[in-house]
Amino acid sequence: VASMNAVLSEEPPELGATSGNIPIALDRVVRRCLEKQPDRRFQSAHDMAFAIDVASHASGSRAPSGANANQKSSQPRQLVAGIVLSLLMLAAGFAVSKRGSQAGPPTAPSIRYLTYSGRDYSPAASMDGKRVCFSSDRDGIKRIWIKEIASGLESPLTAGPDDFPRFSRDDSTVLFARAGGSEPPLLPRAGDSR
Repeated sequence: VASMNAVLSEEPPELGATSGNIPIALDRVVRRCLEKQPDRRFQSAHDMAFAIDVASHASGSRAPSGANANQKSSQPRQLVAGIVLSLLMLAAGFAVSKRGSQAGPPTAPSIRYLTYSGRDYSPAASMDGKRVCFSSDRDGIKRIWIKEIASGLESPLTAGPDDFPRFSRDDSTVLFARAGGSEPPLLPRAGDSR
């Protein structure tokens, strides 16, 4: 973790400082991978692979002659592959740690009470979301009330005793259960011409 923080906040030392046989082209690739600003880094794995290939060919152009030529020319490629793999693992670890730290603790949803009497129950929302009907016995009679969400106005809709209100699919009617009485069980919505 300390080394990751050092990479994030400080410029890394040149690769040539730790080992004298690292090509300059490879050092440039590594530095570009470790750029602090994301737009200066490689924008795709294809771009990075191309730069690594160019770096390995640039370092391979000075290949020694003789029987060990094949073995020595593959060493820079192996070194490049090891460094790139290390950088990719470092970048993946950094991305995972950033994603986890940015998420933070989940926030609790806010609760907004639609009615305030404490004696309201069995709510139903209209399909358009503009009204809520509910049962309440706040005035001593179990009846259906309706509330306009935008204005906050509440008014009794039935004389009672009624319960379990629901809006029809077209919001033109409030359906409810009636325990008894003479009023019809289907009432048009307030302000409706039916």
